[in-house]
Amino acid sequence: GLSAAFGAPLAGVCFALEEAHKNFSYYVLLGCMLSSVVADFITKIVFGMEPSLQFRELDLLPLEDYWAFVLLGLAVGVSGVIFNQGILRTKAFIGKQKLPSFVPMALAFLLSAGISIYLPILAGGGHETIMDLKTGDMAILFLVFLLLVKYIFTFICFGSNVPGGIFFPLLAIGALVGSIMGKIFIGLGVDQSFYVNFVVLAMAGHFAAIVKAPLTGLILIFEMTGSMSQFLGLALVVLVATV
Repeated sequence: GLSAAFGAPLAGVCFALEEAHKNFSYYVLLGCMLSSVVADFITKIVFGMEPSLQFRELDLLPLEDYWAFVLLGLAVGVSGVIFNQGILRTKAFIGKQKLPSFVPMALAFLLSAGISIYLPILAGGGHETIMDLKTGDMAILFLVFLLLVKYIFTFICFGSNVPGGIFFPLLAIGALVGSIMGKIFIGLGVDQSFYVNFVVLAMAGHFAAIVKAPLTGLILIFEMTGSMSQFLGLALVVLVATV
């Protein structure tokens, strides 16, 4: 699934071993490699589909600005804790209310309808949110507002017990945190051209903090950007976020 959606066959293999299987197995590795490569081949060659998220090669941040990556890791790490605790506590709270099953579903439905009308940037899983954040045109207060709404939206939808995705929402929230922090860092003297770096690396850090799969987060960004030049900064963000 990761391989097909993101054009990231190595990340798909790593995710299966690091998060799903939680151990290294030669036989699981072979099976995962085969399925991952075939999925990538089918999506690209047979259907001609482009990956869901693809970023150009990112500019390399100067070493003297790497303090920003440590702070970014802290921010997405805290966000990861809020995300996990919010989902667990929302589900527990709704479960204790002894409501008919249709009530939380109706609440999620009505919230989705309102957001689709008034905040369409947050509708769906989060793909459009991430794409819109790349431009860096939004004001920081509006980004904070979007982040708070996306938290609540995700918690209520997940707590409704209606089957749905969690992967793209966690990436979208990570991108929102990265966008906010990027705006702050630019105000503190980091060059504007590195804004997209913070959005992309925040997604990897947020993924690592929530799923507890730092290696998958590292590899996913390598394959999404087509470059290993970000390894040091990315490793800082992912490790700090995970801790």
